[in-house]
Amino acid sequence: MALPELSDQDRNWYILQGYEIHETNHGSRMWVLNGLWHREDGPAYYGSHGYVNWYLNHRGMTEEEHQIAVQEIRARRYGTS
Repeated sequence: MALPELSDQDRNWYILQGYEIHETNHGSRMWVLNGLWHREDGPAYYGSHGYVNWYLNHRGMTEEEHQIAVQEIRARRYGTS
């Protein structure tokens, strides 16, 4: 899924811990890392009506799949299980 095209009037950009956070005037937010929807500490997409989507490296997944994948990433990164 590609990032939605937003006009300059409908877009705010934030940089937080290496992430770009795209926020529309309608309240939707997308966390982007290296051009991909990605977030390890929560949903990478928050819709303006409360809808959330979980992504790692632009791969959509359920919250449960996301939690397992993040545990595996952190185990590899920090050498723990």
